[in-house]
Amino acid sequence: MQEEERLRSQIEKIEEYLEEKKNVVVVFDRKVGNFYCGNVITVNSCQNLTYQLHTLLHEAGHVLVRRDKTFDQKYPGLQKRKNSKSFKLDTLKEEFEAWERGHKLAKRLQIGLDETKWKKHSEQCLYDYVKWATNG
Repeated sequence: MQEEERLRSQIEKIEEYLEEKKNVVVVFDRKVGNFYCGNVITVNSCQNLTYQLHTLLHEAGHVLVRRDKTFDQKYPGLQKRKNSKSFKLDTLKEEFEAWERGHKLAKRLQIGLDETKWKKHSEQCLYDYVKWATNG
């Protein structure tokens, strides 16, 4: 039970940061996908708590990436056709950066991550994006 309480506390800390500093609301629901759009992050609550924590950090990473002043310059391909190479490559670049920024946010907020689980989860998600980008 201690591990569950620790994870819930960490999730709450990230939620507070997002709401207070970034004006982003976090919604946990069994019927939603994991994504960030506008001022809302949704996290599928069917995931275990560790994955919910990782997902929240990753989506928070998207908040940080997309709110950077240089976002449009760094990712011009995201304005292209969804099947274009530019779109797919910039999507991949953003996904990698969102995982990195989420990891840095965890450190900044002093959230202790199980690095092995983080690495495994992020690699699986990134691999899925690589398969998508290569039509695999």
